[in-house]
Amino acid sequence: MKTLLISVILLGNWVLQSYAQVTTNTDSVVSSDTVSSTLKQSGKMLRRDLVRTMIVKASMNVQLKDFQQAASAVIRIADRDSLAMEIMAFGIPVAKLYMNKSKFMFMDLFNGRFVEGPATAANMANVTNIPLSFDDYICLLRCESPFPASAYSFEGTTKSGNNVLRFDRPDTNREFIAVNIEESVMKQYQRKDKDGTLLMNITYADIMTIDSQLFPKKVQVQAPGSQFSMTVENKEIILNSTLKEPFIFKIPQGIEKQQLN
Repeated sequence: MKTLLISVILLGNWVLQSYAQVTTNTDSVVSSDTVSSTLKQSGKMLRRDLVRTMIVKASMNVQLKDFQQAASAVIRIADRDSLAMEIMAFGIPVAKLYMNKSKFMFMDLFNGRFVEGPATAANMANVTNIPLSFDDYICLLRCESPFPASAYSFEGTTKSGNNVLRFDRPDTNREFIAVNIEESVMKQYQRKDKDGTLLMNITYADIMTIDSQLFPKKVQVQAPGSQFSMTVENKEIILNSTLKEPFIFKIPQGIEKQQLN
């Protein structure tokens, strides 16, 4: 239970069942004009900075190796500045999270433990089994690309007709994003290391319209390295409302504390 709840905390907007590697049709010849047009169309679907604030209420089912647990979550996101999450099991709060660009605070109420440190991908992998930084979480929770559209190049098309964009990250990993022109939304995100090993897979499904913007009701995600998966269904999404409640939570006296570098 302890490891599972730590893993759950950052993923209140994702669903995992199974995954498929993003593969493109490489035997087709694509003109430079087609590539330019595709990038322009696809760039609109990466839609960064259209969401100022976001509240998500979701149910989830998490699996870590052979262990499973049902839970629910409330996530609040303020621009690209901070996010907060509360995880509940059987209606009882079991974990809380606060993150901003410089740090994270995680409180495991079930086990009486508090962890904090820089909000790096390495620390998040340590605490949650998911190797994503704060900026990655903000973007992928909102179904946005982690980098601006201008950073991506056209890689090809999938068998289902989705356009695939690629970005070689500064950390030597590679991102692949599949976008659907007809649905005007990002459909899949993958991250691989320089050797091609899959690190992260996210598939967005059951698209719905919220305030003229498209969001997935369900999303599929997997971190193969940690044997982590989760099934989540968004029950309610509220966009661009005023967030009055404080994001940072109080730390109870006597709780065990751990500091990560």
